[in-house]
Amino acid sequence: MKSKTRILIPLLCILSYCVQTQNIVLDSSLENHNSFGCDYNNTDISFNGHYTNVNAFAYNNSGEIDIMRSTSCIGENPPVGATHLGLAHNGDLDRWDQISLNLSTPIVSGANYDLSFWVDMVQYTTQAEGNIEFGISNTSTSFGTLVHTTSPPLADLYVQYSVSITAPVGGNYLTIRPQATGATNRCWMHIDGIELIGEPLPFCDVVMVNTDTMIMPVDTFSDYTLAAETDIVLTGSILAGSGVDTFADLRAGGSITLNGPFEVELGTRTAMYIANCDPSNLTFKQEDDDELKRKVDDGIKKDAIKIERDYNSMVPSFK
Repeated sequence: MKSKTRILIPLLCILSYCVQTQNIVLDSSLENHNSFGCDYNNTDISFNGHYTNVNAFAYNNSGEIDIMRSTSCIGENPPVGATHLGLAHNGDLDRWDQISLNLSTPIVSGANYDLSFWVDMVQYTTQAEGNIEFGISNTSTSFGTLVHTTSPPLADLYVQYSVSITAPVGGNYLTIRPQATGATNRCWMHIDGIELIGEPLPFCDVVMVNTDTMIMPVDTFSDYTLAAETDIVLTGSILAGSGVDTFADLRAGGSITLNGPFEVELGTRTAMYIANCDPSNLTFKQEDDDELKRKVDDGIKKDAIKIERDYNSMVPSFK
């Protein structure tokens, strides 16, 4: 019979999910640029020369983004900081502005986020109503997947919106574009204070693990029994803990491999996630498999010696 090794994994708050939420948009108030005054109708090339963490990629290559930081500019004053942007859609010419925002961490597919922003639907000349749309993209020059649409009122007044979204895809950029909906087929929107509050990632317990093991959950309240930065490879069984309904959740940023013979004991609910974890608490690299097994075997030997001593102390001697 093949022998198996049991590893007890303690689940502590600092190793699971106690992470502060944070805004992952790098320049959410749109302040980090080298433009001055009312800088209207920037082409993509001109705009991208002003900003580092905001990227312009107009549809049909006809950008006309307005960078406004003066109270004399058209429209309301910026609600956050000194700068806001004007994004236009000209349906008659089949063109519209689009921007992508650099993020501190990638958006994770399936994770929950709180999106908030200020937007002003500006009624100027023939501009009328429209939608402001948000997307998730893997590149800074494509809109990607649409994830939210808001229809601001025709009020010439900034309104703040806050919505919750579940990311249908992962991506490296949050994207924004205006889309005209009125009879004039044109709209002009001012936008500011864009925040994307990410779901806190659990801390990684290890970089990777590859072992013949039985994992015994000892805490049914934590999010994950084991979170690895890269890969998890298991051969053997996942056993139930002391509770009737024990959760044994595995999370890995790369892959989870279950080698046969593999089984999950009755009474254990097991879930596998291919998703990132936060590696900031990892101060070491995971030992290779032989080293890990050596340490586990040493622990088993010590337990066996203790059991034998306890047994011998209870059995009368006939010598």
